[in-house]
Amino acid sequence: GFATNQVTRSQALGGPVTVEMALATNGTGVISGTVAFAGGAEASLLATLTAVASGTTDYTLLLLPPTNAPGPVGDGYALIADHGGTVTLNFGLADGTTFNQTVPASQSNDVPVYASLYGKTGFLLGWLNLTNLDSAGPGDGLTWIKGLQAHPTALFPDGFTETLQTEGAPWINPGSLALPSANTLTISNADLDLTYTAAVSDGDKIIIDTSATNNSTNAMSGTVNLKTGQIQITFGTGDGKSTSKGYGAILQNTTNAGGYFVTKTNTGSITLQP
Repeated sequence: GFATNQVTRSQALGGPVTVEMALATNGTGVISGTVAFAGGAEASLLATLTAVASGTTDYTLLLLPPTNAPGPVGDGYALIADHGGTVTLNFGLADGTTFNQTVPASQSNDVPVYASLYGKTGFLLGWLNLTNLDSAGPGDGLTWIKGLQAHPTALFPDGFTETLQTEGAPWINPGSLALPSANTLTISNADLDLTYTAAVSDGDKIIIDTSATNNSTNAMSGTVNLKTGQIQITFGTGDGKSTSKGYGAILQNTTNAGGYFVTKTNTGSITLQP
């Protein structure tokens, strides 16, 4: 029930890594062990059986940055589908980075998240617990790192390190989305501070009242993907000509929605609340 494997790496990459694993003798299928690095650093290793639950459950997830965070303004999001223990995650981070991955869930409904980003100069890393998404309020945290960028014209060229708090909810395709009668749509960043009244019509169209804003000459529209809970907002940037697109997700248990938009020089926040 024991196994050892040495991963050969050059000294420039940190030297060899030794992985030791042991299979539990009590029939649980749990594997434990260590990962030892050259120089003496060591990390524990633990693996449990993948889930065997049947059926499909969908979730929407908001990725909330800390107050006065050094990184992008706005909420990232994830659209999650659990197909009997095989979980598909579609991420949209608040700087416009998008990616997806398919991973297994453990028996305790823990899901690993790891994505190498920005040409291997950053990553998103952590664990999500799907059981936590059934309850309102903050959940697990994910570490989001962007390293120093070689191109100074890139967004956030100096990089950042953030811990994103998660807030999620199960998503069931409603066929026709019903929001409260009065909703406030806020679009803001360092250059914009816009507030609109929004409603839903035809099941998935977000109707935005621009009559009381300085942006009324620009076309405004929005949609909700009833299958996944993703939202998309198109809005004017204030010059009466150009528009931007924002993306996010709605939490079905609260009807709150969050998201982000990206311009050539900045990012911003989108919120939709009763």
